[in-house]
Amino acid sequence: DCASGCEYRCVAGPRPDEDARLVLKIKQERVQVGNGEVMSIIAELPDHSDRRACKAGGASGGTTHRLTSRRPKWSARLKTLTMEFKGRCNEASERNFQLTTHPSGDGSHEDVMLSFGLMTSGDFCLDFRGPFGPVQAFAAALTTVHWH
Repeated sequence: DCASGCEYRCVAGPRPDEDARLVLKIKQERVQVGNGEVMSIIAELPDHSDRRACKAGGASGGTTHRLTSRRPKWSARLKTLTMEFKGRCNEASERNFQLTTHPSGDGSHEDVMLSFGLMTSGDFCLDFRGPFGPVQAFAAALTTVHWH
């Protein structure tokens, strides 16, 4: 039930705080890239600085940031998917991902707003910039825990 009409404010049961808002909406799916498969993320972040983002009648009155996974490239030489992390990620992991503003996921490294990757065994690196805040970036990274 969304009494306010805003999908970012939908919560089960009574709201303890009328101004409480979800900070991130994530959709994940497995997609084919070249000769391999990867998990793909679509992330939506409401712009909480825009007071119209969750006004009654729906989220369409406010600003929403939409980001998608940057797609890796198939390397015929290595026979695997590869993605450049500018030295921040040194190990292959299915959990490595980057979120870009480019709608198709084919953007350059300059379009990356969030980067999460394995540096060494058990040590991950999380880099982010606006529109992500620390809580949103960490939440996005946590969604990869079940990726196998």
